[in-house]
Amino acid sequence: MNLSDEEKDTLMLIQRVKIAEVIAKISHGLGDAAPAYFDRLMNPMLSLLQHTKDATERASVLSSLSELVKACRGRNVYKCLSEMLLAIKLSQRHDEDLEVRQASLRLLHAIVTSYSANVLEELPLGDILHLLKQLSEDKEETICDSAAEIRKLIAEQLESGFLELKDANLIDLGQDCGLMN
Repeated sequence: MNLSDEEKDTLMLIQRVKIAEVIAKISHGLGDAAPAYFDRLMNPMLSLLQHTKDATERASVLSSLSELVKACRGRNVYKCLSEMLLAIKLSQRHDEDLEVRQASLRLLHAIVTSYSANVLEELPLGDILHLLKQLSEDKEETICDSAAEIRKLIAEQLESGFLELKDANLIDLGQDCGLMN
């Protein structure tokens, strides 16, 4: 059977999308064992994301990444955090496809929710909030709404984290810490 170059490209694309979907299902099915397999699953997905130009495949890989992050519940996610955040930023800045941009925001949402109170310690909040501020002015309403939802989630987690520190008597929110001088 002889296929044209276009048919071969289409077939390869379909196979790669299916691989990303299988990885997402595996991630979801692993449950508590997902962090043990994080590296084995993450590296092929990041490679797929880096080497593809097709919007459908990029959206599929980003969705698979978010499933893996959710399955890990914050454990081992830090290993590839900077790569995932870079992929999100690049998708938002350079991809015009709405599906890809929405998938990258779902990944950011998964990252933020998986960190819960640890968001204070490990996430580069300045970069994330700057990106979300830019996205809140986007022409697509769904992008603006998703960005606003993630900003609200981060604010709630920050407030919760500060209240936990206050309850543990580690900080006094009413006392001047000398940071304003």
